[in-house]
Amino acid sequence: MREDLPVLQPMATISSLAYIFLGIIIWKKYKNKELLLLLILTGISSMFMHSTFSVLARTFDFLSIFLLNAWLFLNMQDKYRHKLMIYLLMVLMPSLVLFFIPKHPFILTTFVFIPMTLLTFLHKGNKNIRRAIVSIVLACACFFLDQNKVLCFHSINLHGHTLWHIFTMSAVYFYYRFILERKSETRTDSIALSSNA
Repeated sequence: MREDLPVLQPMATISSLAYIFLGIIIWKKYKNKELLLLLILTGISSMFMHSTFSVLARTFDFLSIFLLNAWLFLNMQDKYRHKLMIYLLMVLMPSLVLFFIPKHPFILTTFVFIPMTLLTFLHKGNKNIRRAIVSIVLACACFFLDQNKVLCFHSINLHGHTLWHIFTMSAVYFYYRFILERKSETRTDSIALSSNA
């Protein structure tokens, strides 16, 4: 915390822009409006959180994480029925827990990274999933090292949470690449089935 500055965590605030940059890159390359909006929301919420550390900012920060995570989770699989209901549950459940038990690592681990890790290991043969797993492991390591003041050097502006933003952004990118591969495979299978019919 930099109490002497108007922005309490300058480097974490600046590194939050990574999500917005990724959203713009994905929009320009793949025209995915949903993911663009989710990444912009995540970036702005994270900047709001690290610049003010207010209760409202923290709520928006975690809500944006839950929204983005649920979107990635559901789009990694094709077979879910009632996707909207599952999506709302994946957002509302951790939000309620956050309201009653405001412990950051507990909520992130339980509702975000454990489900995503289990799902990614089902597809661990895929190179983009392997890269996403590595990114998530590195992100979590940086998060907890920063929490325990191990990776936190003000003199050289190196903070674990800044790296957390970079590695989680990287994981989102690789997850999305995997989603695109699955959609491409599904289209190819559909074309093959229709031509055989």
